[in-house]
Amino acid sequence: LDSYTIANELGGDAAYSVLRDRCWQRGIRLASDMVPNHTGVVSKWMVEHPDWFVQLPYPPFPSYDFNSADLSEHPDIGIYLEKHYYDRTDAAVVFKWHHLRNGVTRYIYHGNDGTSMPWNDTAQLNYLNPQVREAVIQTILEVARRFPIIRFDAAMTLAKRHYQRLWYPEPGSGGDIPSRAEYGLTKAQ
Repeated sequence: LDSYTIANELGGDAAYSVLRDRCWQRGIRLASDMVPNHTGVVSKWMVEHPDWFVQLPYPPFPSYDFNSADLSEHPDIGIYLEKHYYDRTDAAVVFKWHHLRNGVTRYIYHGNDGTSMPWNDTAQLNYLNPQVREAVIQTILEVARRFPIIRFDAAMTLAKRHYQRLWYPEPGSGGDIPSRAEYGLTKAQ
């Protein structure tokens, strides 16, 4: 899935239009799943806008080891999960993003709803960034132009109180995501 477009291997937009019209003739409405909270660790936005994600310039825990396979197919970007994910002894809250040409490294948080382990195949969008909010709004509108029904995955994590609880917890509250307490914001902020 990249940018909520219909894959050419499935016939692209032309095939979708035929399917949609045939469904409408039979009283069937098509729905789309939309994930506004996060992207995959390997996504177009991860390459084009790595600054759109909740991140640190260093690993939040010194025991993290990112000496693992590069998941990215992009020639300039390396994506590495923390190696204990593979032996199932830990579930790191971040993954390593590394620009292979300029050497910039970021540690980007995985999506998480605070109830269990991080979602290790996801990258958490930073909704404090107005560009992120606008890009997601435009993506939702794009999906809505094609589908009369949209299911929003992990939508509860976008409510202000939940987003703050997870990523910018009130000072003194500790927060639900390990290592995020030092980035706390008051409700007024």
